[in-house]
Amino acid sequence: MSDYGLILDLINKEDEVLQSLPSREVHEKGLLHRAMHILIVNSKGQIFVRQRSLQKELYPGVWSTSVGEHVASGASYDETAERALKEFLGLECELTLLGKIRVKDEIENELMAVYLGRADDIPHISSKHMEGGEFLSEERIQALLRQGKATSHLKEAVELMKSRDS
Repeated sequence: MSDYGLILDLINKEDEVLQSLPSREVHEKGLLHRAMHILIVNSKGQIFVRQRSLQKELYPGVWSTSVGEHVASGASYDETAERALKEFLGLECELTLLGKIRVKDEIENELMAVYLGRADDIPHISSKHMEGGEFLSEERIQALLRQGKATSHLKEAVELMKSRDS
C-alpha cells in the first residue's frame, strides 16, 4: 500500500489546520501534518513492533510502532487510530492517548498522537502494511534503534510511554 495518495491537513505547531494538500507534496516539501501511532503492549511488558512493508515509499522494511498512519484530511486522531488498529492487526482494544509529540527527521515532519493499547495476541497482520511483526523487549527495540533499523516514530513513542510510566 502506498504512503501517498491521501489528502493531508497541514497544521501549525498548535495543531490548527491551515490547508490541505496531497501527501506526496506534503512530504516533498517537508510540511507539518498529523499522524497517529499505537504501541500495543503485552502482559510481559513487551511492545509489538512491525516491520514496514518493503513496498512502502517511506521507511521500507524498517521497524516501527505497532500501528502508524497519517491522519487524512478531515479525520480525527481517534477515529484514525481505531480504524487503523483493526485494519493493520485485526485488533479491537481500549486505546489510551499518551500525548502528542513532534517527529521531524529526513523524511517526516509530523505532529504524532501516540496511543497505548494492551493485548497478548495479534489476530491478523496486514501484508499490505507490513512484512511481519513481533513482541519485543525494550532492550531489543533499543538495539534496533542503535543499528538504524527502526523509525524515529518508534523511538519517540517508546520514550513518551516511558515518561508516562514514571
